[in-house]
Amino acid sequence: MKTKRFFSKSLTMLLVLAMLISLSVSFAFAGDSARADSALTQDSMLQSLDAKQLQQVQDLQKEVQAQDNSQSLFGTWVKIRILGYDDGGGGVILEEQWVRLTDSTGYSVLDALEKACADNNISLTVVDTQYGKYVSAIGGQEQDYFQSEEEEYYSGWAYRVWPAEYRPGQPQEDTLPWDAASDYVLENGDSVTWYYDIPVYTWYTVMDNYDDIDFLTWRGRTIEVNVKGQKYEDAINWELTPFTNLAGATVTLTRASDGAELASAVSDAGGDAVLTVPAVGLPTLCYIGVKGKYFTSGDLSGGIEQTASWTKPVIVIW
Repeated sequence: MKTKRFFSKSLTMLLVLAMLISLSVSFAFAGDSARADSALTQDSMLQSLDAKQLQQVQDLQKEVQAQDNSQSLFGTWVKIRILGYDDGGGGVILEEQWVRLTDSTGYSVLDALEKACADNNISLTVVDTQYGKYVSAIGGQEQDYFQSEEEEYYSGWAYRVWPAEYRPGQPQEDTLPWDAASDYVLENGDSVTWYYDIPVYTWYTVMDNYDDIDFLTWRGRTIEVNVKGQKYEDAINWELTPFTNLAGATVTLTRASDGAELASAVSDAGGDAVLTVPAVGLPTLCYIGVKGKYFTSGDLSGGIEQTASWTKPVIVIW
């Protein structure tokens, strides 16, 4: 009797084990094998690629390095972008773009803006003031009372510099200099944002864990992004709030080749958003970033509520 019970239990255990093995194998190789894939490490994922796939990953890495390694380029190269209010064109006047500065162009923030606008046929108005040169309009978007004139101060163009020495690991160093744009001298690899600010209302947005996001990822993995924002609490005295966790910001994973949105998530009260990486079929260069957000009603309609963040390149392996 004991032999029968032992045999019965052993057979049951073998059947259960066989079922588990069968399930785990089918789970690992099925098209919807998200959780199995997410348990892999970057090293094991790379080892699983064939020679062609590995070459594709290496080619994409070289593409990113060529785009973002300004230190190896001749001259002074800075990255610049221009984020305006939403006048029906989506608000972005200039996407992230490298600009080369020379002795003939000059090296200030204003010089970089003038070069970028000239290269891309964007209108620019600069006026002389007692404090130095002042940018009053870009792309036809002029300083004005965006909200009620009872607020007593203008909305208009502000700039931020993310110095090369702080990139990519310290996005909160992307702060507002006190210098006039014509006085702030740029270094090789610096990044400059011009954005149309509605004081007290517009959040300037960063991905606070920018440097912690892995460069290589794959289907089924989750990518955690922490979003923080900063704005003027007192525009009269030019006082800025600290960077704080920002809820309601949309974080996206987009394909570099065509801008297609592959995944998105909205940040919670702690500023955290979690993206789930979809399958892409072959190694694909993508970008993670916080979308720009605009006010949709009232006096502020069309104005920037939250600026877009700088984007983070990632390669989705498969």
